[in-house]
Amino acid sequence: MMHDLLTDAELSVLSEEVLDYISDVGRRPYKLEWVDEIVRQD
Repeated sequence: MMHDLLTDAELSVLSEEVLDYISDVGRRPYKLEWVDEIVRQD
């Protein structure tokens, strides 16, 4: 799952382990939690 955020040169300095981890994180499902109201604590 690449979105062209890093160039090939930037990615080339990362280890295979790190690239695998990044790829795994990008495939994880995520859940959005909506709130009815946001209360600011100014």
